[in-house]
Amino acid sequence: MLCEFTLPSNPERKVRLREATVADAIDFSSIDPDFEEEVTSLFLEKMQESATYSDPKTWTGEDRLYAMFMYHIHTTRHRAIPLTFKCSVCGQQHTSDISLAAILDSYTPISGKAFREFPHDGHNAIVTPLTGADLELLEKYRYDLSFTEGELESSLDAAEVKKLTEE
Repeated sequence: MLCEFTLPSNPERKVRLREATVADAIDFSSIDPDFEEEVTSLFLEKMQESATYSDPKTWTGEDRLYAMFMYHIHTTRHRAIPLTFKCSVCGQQHTSDISLAAILDSYTPISGKAFREFPHDGHNAIVTPLTGADLELLEKYRYDLSFTEGELESSLDAAEVKKLTEE
């Protein structure tokens, strides 16, 4: 076992991850990098210990990010990540090392559930965070839209594209 943690959206749910093997890395290498959310689901499915397994497609996007952060912290030798930015005062680029331990130390789990209910226009509305399945679907829609736009642009001349975008 590499690490054990609880999901931010459900502190009662424990998750244990294991370290990837060479065979795992080979499996992941054949996946299209345009499908980051799908890769995240596959990675989290394969890296979980079976005793605490839960489907990462049902986790919130924040749960998934936290799991990937925990995996990174427990598998890297680097204890800081360099952050390069352009300074608004002097206009120069600067680099600052961000401590991974400091990020983890400042983490506090949410109080209550990640899902909120509130009254709106005389009805109860429920706000829920996007799940991994939701994020995968949005990613596929975005890819399909980009592909369709590319196909349209290559099959239409400039005047036809202009006419379609003006309508």
